[in-house]
Amino acid sequence: MRLFIDFPIFLMFFVLFLLFVNTFKILNTLILIEVLGFIALSFTTMWMVLCGLEMYFLLLILSILASEAALGLSLYSTLIKSHSKLCTQSNMMIM
Repeated sequence: MRLFIDFPIFLMFFVLFLLFVNTFKILNTLILIEVLGFIALSFTTMWMVLCGLEMYFLLLILSILASEAALGLSLYSTLIKSHSKLCTQSNMMIM
């Protein structure tokens, strides 16, 4: 049995996952980062067997970038929500 993993499809799922995080404003990013890291590490071990260390390091860098992007999107949405709440409260105090 031959093991075959399509790398562009894996990247597409990475992008879809990040869009899902951004769309639904999931704030439990630590859990998401752990899940994403587990998926990336399970794929990287297969790629290391198939393609060598270069692909392993590429996927490791991609998983780190994706987790940082998910964390950044979550913090950005939290910042926007807190800023709008602060503006609303300051407008109420002025009235």
